[in-house]
Amino acid sequence: MPEIVPGRKDLVPRIVFYVYTISIIILFCMSLTQIVQTLVDIPTPTYLKLVSTALSLFSTFLITYIFYIALKYIKLHRLRLNDFVSKAEIIVSDKISEVDATNFKTALEIVGSRVRRLPKRVSPPLLSSLVSILYVIGLVTVESVSRYLYEITPEMFLEFPLSSETLMELFTYMSIMGIGSILLLVSTILCFYILHILNRDLYEIESIEEQITSSLRPIASKADLRLPYREFTTSRRNTVLYIILYLLTLGLFSIYWVYRVAIKDIEEHTKEDSRLYSEISKILLIRTH
Repeated sequence: MPEIVPGRKDLVPRIVFYVYTISIIILFCMSLTQIVQTLVDIPTPTYLKLVSTALSLFSTFLITYIFYIALKYIKLHRLRLNDFVSKAEIIVSDKISEVDATNFKTALEIVGSRVRRLPKRVSPPLLSSLVSILYVIGLVTVESVSRYLYEITPEMFLEFPLSSETLMELFTYMSIMGIGSILLLVSTILCFYILHILNRDLYEIESIEEQITSSLRPIASKADLRLPYREFTTSRRNTVLYIILYLLTLGLFSIYWVYRVAIKDIEEHTKEDSRLYSEISKILLIRTH
């Protein structure tokens, strides 16, 4: 019987997540330090700003990779599930009649319509890479313009009232900074969206698999086989609540959110699928043509 579900090679390496976690914690601590320095009117060293910027870019590249692997997993799982539904057949024996096989085939056709109705997402490489592209452009734009404004603003206000040329220059740079800020915001919203669809798609796939298993249980009992129940089920996570927690913790909550949705849920789902399909394979065969 061919492989039905994605294997371990399709999962996010834990070392990548650990490095991401460390970078986010360091960034959080550096942000708090900069806030305190601003409140007590202590200038932030240039090297600290550079380290913070580099670490922000690094953590963004890591999360992009994590998203790519997770999105690819969901896409492969959907394709394999669709292939399974279209090719699976009951092994007819003296214990399993042709009537049972026909009834199960009818049930599979109903399940197949659910599989085909699963939303077709944007390509994983494109969707995940957009996170990095938007963030890098936005961060570089904001950092460059803010540094330039910090240098020229004192000179601008030596002459008062400001000339129309000076006001136009100031307005131009502020507009560019605003565009950069919007790109950073869009990148963050895109991260929220990816985490949302990862949870929703995995939840729906698991629901479809449970429908298949429920259809098979009566037939399996006739063949003296017992299909196991899932010990782990994916939960529908409240995206709005998670966003609020993300904002309240200044981004620190993203560690748990990414771990739960993009890593742990997928790992547990894969383990359950391996256990479940090993039993299903005893009463099903897959057509090769």
